[in-house]
Amino acid sequence: MYFFHYSIPGKGLFGACLWIVISVSAPVHPLNLKELLLDADKNSPVLRAQQFKTLSNESAAQSESYLKDNPVLGISHSNVPLSYWPSLNNHAMSGVEVSLTQTIAFPWEGASRKKQKYQAYLSQKQLQGEVRASLHLAIKNNYHELFFLYKKQHLMHESKKSLNDIVTQARALVSVDKMSSSQLLKLEADNTILESEILEIEAMIQKKQ
Repeated sequence: MYFFHYSIPGKGLFGACLWIVISVSAPVHPLNLKELLLDADKNSPVLRAQQFKTLSNESAAQSESYLKDNPVLGISHSNVPLSYWPSLNNHAMSGVEVSLTQTIAFPWEGASRKKQKYQAYLSQKQLQGEVRASLHLAIKNNYHELFFLYKKQHLMHESKKSLNDIVTQARALVSVDKMSSSQLLKLEADNTILESEILEIEAMIQKKQ
């Protein structure tokens, strides 16, 4: 509960103390925190880039083979002028050779490579979690700052409505010589200051958004 008290001295029945009590209810926040977090998970460029790295490392870890290299298929063509192998007739000879080679590493080498790939994947997955946590923390901090700014804006608008009513009544009292002009000027100055503060709050909200 917030109380704004303006005492307006006067004569007879016109002398009174004006009390205005404003019950402040939390304004509706125009942003939804859950939706903001979900949107960040789907559309944040930083998080998406890290997710891509994690998936790439996961794919590399799953496809890593115990064999060091893939099989190599070789095809070659050879010509020799004469056959030196005992044969009925000496004649020119040509041939095509087809070969398939596979490098076989020691068993522990393949296991070590798979372990390194898997550790790289786990590292990227942990980094992805850290990036997501940092992103969510930044969004939550900004959301709560905006929440209090909106609440303060709501309160100040309610205060200004009340102060406008007070100024209107004060002008009526001044017109019948039941209140001094200096007091009215003070109220009007307070109203101007409040308008300026509202503009500052609105500028801060725009900047946060």
